[in-house]
Amino acid sequence: MGKPLVLDTDIGDDIDDAFALLFALKCSDLELEAVTVVWGDVEARAKLASKLISTLGLKKPVAKGSPQSLLGFKPGWKPCQAEVLKQDEAFPNILETPAWNIVSEKACEIDGLHLVSIGPMTNV
Repeated sequence: MGKPLVLDTDIGDDIDDAFALLFALKCSDLELEAVTVVWGDVEARAKLASKLISTLGLKKPVAKGSPQSLLGFKPGWKPCQAEVLKQDEAFPNILETPAWNIVSEKACEIDGLHLVSIGPMTNV
């Protein structure tokens, strides 16, 4: 079993976060415990992360986090990669529990958990 990891991401605007998620999913030295999303349209971002995970035939929990920065700014645009989402798609691995609660729960239950934040750090 690899190092336990929670990936906090603002996936959907450019390709780097998708590559990071793929790396975390496929790296044998890591065990992805959960994905949390942040910034703007967190609903679309959660769906994008979920779709990428399920495309690989995997099941990992995805949690929606804060749509705004610590200063209260919230972008109004939809992530450009959200165009791949279909209206009738199901995303059963998206949790109702907020991202910051998932981070806290995982940190309490998993010794040596690594938190990698590659988006605005509002969930952290």
